[in-house]
Amino acid sequence: MRTLTICPPPPLLLLLLAGLRTPASGLRCYRCEGDGTCSVEECPKARQSCRTTSLWDEDVSSSVMVKKEEKSCAWAGKPNSSLTYLTGQTRITLLENHCTTDLCNKRQDRVGSTPARGGLECVTCGSSDLSCERNMHRTMRCSPQDQCVDLTSYSVPDESAPDERHIRGCGQLSDCSGPLGFHNNHTFTLLRCCNSSLCNGGPVTHHSLLPPNGVKCRSCWGNSTHGCSHREESTISCQGPMDHCLEATGMHELWGPQAMVKGCATAGWCKSPYLSVYGGLDQVEVRCCSDGLCQHQSTPRSGTTPHPHLALSSFLALLVPLALAPSL
Repeated sequence: MRTLTICPPPPLLLLLLAGLRTPASGLRCYRCEGDGTCSVEECPKARQSCRTTSLWDEDVSSSVMVKKEEKSCAWAGKPNSSLTYLTGQTRITLLENHCTTDLCNKRQDRVGSTPARGGLECVTCGSSDLSCERNMHRTMRCSPQDQCVDLTSYSVPDESAPDERHIRGCGQLSDCSGPLGFHNNHTFTLLRCCNSSLCNGGPVTHHSLLPPNGVKCRSCWGNSTHGCSHREESTISCQGPMDHCLEATGMHELWGPQAMVKGCATAGWCKSPYLSVYGGLDQVEVRCCSDGLCQHQSTPRSGTTPHPHLALSSFLALLVPLALAPSL
């Protein structure tokens, strides 16, 4: 009877077989669009976090709740964010959560309609019912971790009249210890957070009423041939707390790899830029200076490295359109 001897494969063959194996996968996240269509995506190396951005729209008189949700890969290291406010008979809650394990953004816990307890009492209003503009403020009780929030956003669309939007309520927003703002000829955003009850009250901030602070900066939005060419770039007077000149460049889906934004910013915005105001720029590099027009000193900052204070990149982009002011 013959004995069958099984010889181990030679080391070279083992190496070849190993080369045929599927390489180890990176982080996988659910990707869901606003219409509810979902798929699984493998995240690039630069984005090793899963994001879920949710909008909860609750009719406070009937407790009927509608949810809209977006999911995707995101920059690692972002903290979670939230904002809640009342407008008309509606309670709006926005949440952005991040996690770092495979498919961890599968589900989002339902936001309860039970009133929060133990936190600040904050003024709340929204531009969708003009309650902010008409000084028809109400109050709401916040969760213990929340601050009082006051957001003003003004934009000049290409083919429509300018609009100004206001939101006040409760929020947990990254790096919001002082005023955070940016403006140029196309947009204006000013975010204020405070830590005592009713501290976000008083008249709303109108961008046109903020006094100039003496600093002048270049203003543009586009690329070197369209929007930010020498012919189209202008000089503006900075307003209120936005006393630094900011220049940001990066990749844009339409403008290409040399897209740019220039304008006036607060010091806090320079240190932790909120990418939503940069109009969808990716791989952002930021330069800020306080001497006007960035002719002498500057503080370059690269946005290609993930930074925990970039948490509102998609959050604010979803938030601001919710406060659209209706036609009178």
